Amino acid sequence: MIKRAFRRLIRPYLAVVKHDNSPVYNVYTCDMDNDAVRVWANNPSERTFCEMQNGTGRVHLDIAPKRPSGYLGKIPDDCPTPRKNIEYQHPKGGELWITRGERGIYCSGLTVGQRYIFTLPGVFNI
Repeated sequence: MIKRAFRRLIRPYLAVVKHDNSPVYNVYTCDMDNDAVRVWANNPSERTFCEMQNGTGRVHLDIAPKRPSGYLGKIPDDCPTPRKNIEYQHPKGGELWITRGERGIYCSGLTVGQRYIFTLPGVFNI
C-alpha cells in the first residue's frame, strides 16, 4: 500500500529524468538589451543566466538598469519558458517579472544606475 502511494507520488518526476537516470541540468545565458541595462561583469554569462534542473530553476540577474521601466532583455530561445508568472517585488520599490509562457524580462519602478541582484525561482515548461 505504501509502495503504491510512493510510486504515484514520484511518477510525474520520473518522466523528466534521462534514460541513464541522471537529472536534466542546463544553464542558459540571458540576452540583455544593452540600451536598457548594464551587466555587472565583463562576461555576461557569469551574471545573467537561467539555470534549471528537471523544469525547476532560477533566473539570476546582476544588473543596473539604464531606464526605470520597460523591457530589459530575454531568456534565450532554446530555454524553456515559465509555467507561471515569475515576479519579484523589491522592498524599496520597483519590480521585475517574466510573464508565463514568454521570454521577455521586464521591470517597473527601478532606480536608474543602481545595482540590483535578482534571483527569481520558478517552474519552467520542459
